[in-house]
Amino acid sequence: MKTKVKTKTEYKGRKKSSGLTDKFFKTILDSINDTISIINVRDFRITAVNSVFLKEFKLKEEEVIGKTCYEVTHHRTEPCTPPDNTCPLLETLKTGKHSKTEHIHYDKNGEKTYVEVSTSPIYDGNGKIIQVVHVARNITERKKAEEALSRELRVNSAIAELSSALISTMSIDDLSYIVQEKAKSLTDSTLGYVGYIDPHTGYLICPTLTKDIWETCQVTAKGTVFEKFAGLWGWVLENRKPLLTNTPADDPRSSGIPQGHIPIKRFLSAPALIGEMLVGQVAVANAERDYTERDLEMIERLAALYAVAVQRKWAEEELKTHRDNLEYMVRERTAKLTTANKRLKLEITERKQAEKELKESEDKFKSLAEESLVGVYLIQDGLCKYVNPRLAEIFGYTVKELIDKKGPKDVVLPEDWPIVEKNLRKRISGKVKSIHYEFRGVRKDGEVIHVEVYGSRTTYNGKPAIIGTLLDITERKKMEELLLRSKQDWEDTFNTITDMVTIHDKDFNIIRANKAAEKILGLPFLEVKKAKCYKYYHGTNCPPENCPSCQCLKTGKPTTFEMFEPHLNMFIEIRAIPRFNNNNELVGLIHVVRDITERKKIEDELNKRVEDLERFYDLAVDRELKMKELKEEIRRLKAELSRYKDNC
Repeated sequence: MKTKVKTKTEYKGRKKSSGLTDKFFKTILDSINDTISIINVRDFRITAVNSVFLKEFKLKEEEVIGKTCYEVTHHRTEPCTPPDNTCPLLETLKTGKHSKTEHIHYDKNGEKTYVEVSTSPIYDGNGKIIQVVHVARNITERKKAEEALSRELRVNSAIAELSSALISTMSIDDLSYIVQEKAKSLTDSTLGYVGYIDPHTGYLICPTLTKDIWETCQVTAKGTVFEKFAGLWGWVLENRKPLLTNTPADDPRSSGIPQGHIPIKRFLSAPALIGEMLVGQVAVANAERDYTERDLEMIERLAALYAVAVQRKWAEEELKTHRDNLEYMVRERTAKLTTANKRLKLEITERKQAEKELKESEDKFKSLAEESLVGVYLIQDGLCKYVNPRLAEIFGYTVKELIDKKGPKDVVLPEDWPIVEKNLRKRISGKVKSIHYEFRGVRKDGEVIHVEVYGSRTTYNGKPAIIGTLLDITERKKMEELLLRSKQDWEDTFNTITDMVTIHDKDFNIIRANKAAEKILGLPFLEVKKAKCYKYYHGTNCPPENCPSCQCLKTGKPTTFEMFEPHLNMFIEIRAIPRFNNNNELVGLIHVVRDITERKKIEDELNKRVEDLERFYDLAVDRELKMKELKEEIRRLKAELSRYKDNC
């Protein structure tokens, strides 16, 4: 039922009888924590606001009353327009109903606030909408929490992937590219590069440039090896310090950009360091927003991971070189034993030095693993030789309770142990280098959890071992199961409906159909986006006259129509129901067709019986009249006979 605004005389009388005043109503509005305004629908001008509105926008009442809503709340010169900014006032004016959406408002100083906006109509005495009640609820904290959670998920995913890459056999070039893509993604940057310092020449080598901006950059004689360090990126390497600037052209550390270089609007970079040793650099540029300290912290974390990875690659390459040299020297010692012995001693010394450096690298890797958000493990001889705190936490143990005391079998669900044991044997035997799979684990308290592991074969203390990472995916599994069950329930319900149900887009294409529609129309043999509804329902090349789908797409409202369809040889009832997307835009319709042939036959039979009964009734009435006339004639004849007898 619509609520109509009383006339001025009616309102005054009511106000007098009830004892209520404008002050009373204003007190109620001011007690509500949401911003409330009354807006004329004719010109979008604000006629009244509560105190919370003035406080939120840092304005005085005289700065608001009479101004347009979009001028005060959006700092715009025209009303909000879809699809980016749907105006709830226009929607309420259009539908006559309560409307809700989300907007961004700006206070007097331009500070942004996320709000949930709703409008409700106010009618005059003639039932015409003249104003709306505009209520805005501050949801900024919720939006910030959602953005923070999304960012944290992206960060955790990136760190997990990079941690897995650290223990892989991936080349430095491929690892550099992965770090670059994660850096760009996490900072919303369009440009970036990752490079490492050549340990022999000290030059910066940037293998990622060829994959990112090579075709776009117009600098002549460009390359991926930089002998001299200059500009902002050079300052980072020379000073071994990170740099963040959102105005690089005005930064005194900048030396400008070469002719043909892509313009740099914003720049963020961090050196990759191992202690004081420069290992490489991670840099991004040209985000659509200003870089923040959080972005800088993320780039520094990525640079630290990259530094460990590069140093490990160096140590592996150096160790391989030493091992190759050792093999060569073994072949030579049969010829010159004395010389070979001397060379062997030298090799042992060099090997110990290499092992020492490798041990230092492993210690640094362990330090990184201790702070990792994913579980990290090292298994040898069926026991945990190393686990980080996160892995112990996942299974409900302390680190001490696991190392050298428990192994994989102690934390794997017995039903899943055969597959886990099989995968362990594959890696230990060298049949596969690395593997990725899931299994169910058992926590110390007996709780069953789902985990995902990335593992590969390695050597520890001269013996084969398995190293890898582990993620707790229990919540993800629960969500996947819930989604799968919901999808199956929906499809079962959809396909048990005996009516023909098809889903159409705005171009009359059938994009989904239930079993009943597939059986009657032959839809399983059709290609998606090529099944026009009018062809299979009506056997025509265009929508028929009085098409309910056309009416529904035109008005955005449900329509119903009954007809005899020769193409299907049946009477049908058609219902067309509009479909809208999240922005309340019409994207198609749901088309429900019911076979009402039997109902029509019953109706025709009933109509025929009614006609027969009406004819019988007419005959019965006529017969009744004739019977009355006959009785009257008999009565008259009896009277004459009686008079005749009396006369005789």
